[in-house]
Amino acid sequence: MPYQRLAVAVLADWCEVQRTLMTVPPRTREASLLRNEARHLRDEYQRLVDAAVLFHLPIPPGFPSPRVD
Repeated sequence: MPYQRLAVAVLADWCEVQRTLMTVPPRTREASLLRNEARHLRDEYQRLVDAAVLFHLPIPPGFPSPRVD
């Protein structure tokens, strides 16, 4: 999978985990697992961004800002 498509997929997964994390009680096993998954996805995304910079490729899109309605 091309790196930008992979970065978009990782970013989407990261956003979904973050949204789910906001719906579970903070001091539960589920919350702990979600925080670990979010860290893993964040690190994976950062590796893709670092590789883009290193190889002078376009930077993948950033983590979206929260919506304010």
